[in-house]
Amino acid sequence: MGLFDRLRGNDTPRVAFIGIDGLPHRLVADNPDTFPTLSAIADEGDGGPIDSAVPPESSACWPVLTSGVNPGETGVYGFQDREVGSYDTYVPMGRDVQATRVWDRATDAGLDATVMNVPVTFPPQRTVQRMVSGYLSPDVDKASHPDELREYLTESDEIPEATDCWGFVYDFQRVYGDDDGAAYLVAANDESDPEALADVVPEGFEGCVQSIR
Repeated sequence: MGLFDRLRGNDTPRVAFIGIDGLPHRLVADNPDTFPTLSAIADEGDGGPIDSAVPPESSACWPVLTSGVNPGETGVYGFQDREVGSYDTYVPMGRDVQATRVWDRATDAGLDATVMNVPVTFPPQRTVQRMVSGYLSPDVDKASHPDELREYLTESDEIPEATDCWGFVYDFQRVYGDDDGAAYLVAANDESDPEALADVVPEGFEGCVQSIR
């Protein structure tokens, strides 16, 4: 596992919390052969579905998930928020989260914390042992702390130069069906033809493929 091998140790208990934005739990639970790594992690630990926060937008949900309080306390309500006393908008970043997050609690308790690719964490906090900011970060170089981790991610041969990119939409307007907030695959790398996309999803999920409208 490369980087994760470097994080392991036998001196103290370790806890890993893994969340994947927009991934239905039943997709993994019903297809263990397609997701062997996630299935093994769930079997050895625990895993299950969770309800979303309100509003069900990634920028609002991740601060809720990592702090345990609702948007009224995190101060982040969506991908764009309004300035107090104004109609001007801004894109909330990590510094805009007003609640104490789980890695802050671990650090305050004298424990080390490693935070990888969590949305709404840019710029990376210097108060945790390691952090690579997630969604809304400009690039790995600016999103990584400390320097040792930044150098590893930018120079290591273990880090692939390219990855697959899958595009999903969340249907809150019921454009594709009657299930509020259902996720639909609309693109995979440079492919957006629904018939071609249906060939890359697990059997039984062909109905979760749609064209971009």
